[in-house]
Amino acid sequence: MGIVGLVSMIVFYLWLARVGTYNEIYTTYIWPVSIGSDTFTIWREYALYFSLPMSLVGFVIGTLFGSLPTAPVGDSETVAGQGVRP
Repeated sequence: MGIVGLVSMIVFYLWLARVGTYNEIYTTYIWPVSIGSDTFTIWREYALYFSLPMSLVGFVIGTLFGSLPTAPVGDSETVAGQGVRP
């Protein structure tokens, strides 16, 4: 489910480019977030902190809801793997 991490990283970059401000000193996008009276800054370089957990979530969902293909009925009855049924 590596695609989930890639997609979440792309969405994070696009979102940050839209709502963040470009800082010429650090040459990156920064998004100030206020929670109550505290202000935090989210930098573009923090994408790993968002994409890695999303990859884990995608892996867990794939593991829980995914299934392996099953062999057709009767294939286990071949003689010595020669494809000949007794």
